[in-house]
Amino acid sequence: ELPIQYGDFAEWQAEYLKGEVLQKQLGYWEKALGSNPPVLELPSDRPRPMVQTNVGASLTRNISRSLTQRINDYSRRQGGTLFMTLMAAFNVVLARYSGQFDISIGTPIAGRTRKETEGLIGLFINTLVMRTQFYDNPTFRDLWQRTRQSSLGAFENQDIPFELLVDKLQPDRDMSYPPLFQVMFILQNAPLKVQKVNTDLTMEMITVDMGTSTFDLTLSLSEGDNGISVSAEYNTDLFDSSTIGRLLSHYIQILDQAVLNPQLRVSEIPLLTPEEEHRILREWNDTARSRDRSLCIHQLFEKQASKTPDAVAVVHLDDSVTYGELDKQANQIARYLQKYGAGPEVKIGVMADKSVR
Repeated sequence: ELPIQYGDFAEWQAEYLKGEVLQKQLGYWEKALGSNPPVLELPSDRPRPMVQTNVGASLTRNISRSLTQRINDYSRRQGGTLFMTLMAAFNVVLARYSGQFDISIGTPIAGRTRKETEGLIGLFINTLVMRTQFYDNPTFRDLWQRTRQSSLGAFENQDIPFELLVDKLQPDRDMSYPPLFQVMFILQNAPLKVQKVNTDLTMEMITVDMGTSTFDLTLSLSEGDNGISVSAEYNTDLFDSSTIGRLLSHYIQILDQAVLNPQLRVSEIPLLTPEEEHRILREWNDTARSRDRSLCIHQLFEKQASKTPDAVAVVHLDDSVTYGELDKQANQIARYLQKYGAGPEVKIGVMADKSVR
């Protein structure tokens, strides 16, 4: 028989969270978050809708057993937890993507701080906001320490419900994004493998893509026998699957390099995977082409215009011009200038709005 019921917990929470306790915890959050933490502006594939939508999809990657072991070893050496290392690396990725160095991330906490609640059915989960500032481009080791401090401070002041925190802080509200944070980080430390409950019943965790996303991006991680599973739930009105796939690859790359070389500064930690580095820096950058060195640039252009007159040469906003049209316009301007005495070595000033015409 359970010693208490959910109603007992609700009554205890209401009695506990007032007076000095409430003021102490609220004071922490007012200092940690202020009234308006910066909005995280991740580069998106489409403009943000005027009103936040909740359409989404999920994508999953896996962190190998060997890298998982190195991450755990690093966390123990630093005197912290797996959560802190994974969160610190997530801060690095968000900063490198957004160019911002004041990052607020939401994370759920179980909320079962009393032994009597461990076997009790009911919702105890609360959402915490962890804000980390690193304008000074610290080393990963220093950023890890700041993430640790932010985590411990949030855990110590976890009792204020998120809704009450928003009500007390009164941040500027915008219908296009949620208040206080836009990305969520979740580490599931409950066992996810098949469990035998009794003779007739087994329990297994099943991942289901609900086609929704509460936030711009939610990163969910869980450790198992084969390493760490990393799942990203993302808003499909903002991001393409390929974009999130690259972000997950970059996250794993950052983790690998950060625990290997924690003395590297945030801006120095290699972001590109070896495959990307080879493709972008070698294959895509191989611009060597043979051409007729006797021809000048305008002659090369005219040659291309005669070869593909209907191909698009220049695009600006919603306007574009073909090679044939551009060649014709250039010749018209040249003849107009020649009419007024322009020729070789004559300087001509140009003033025009940005356009293709």
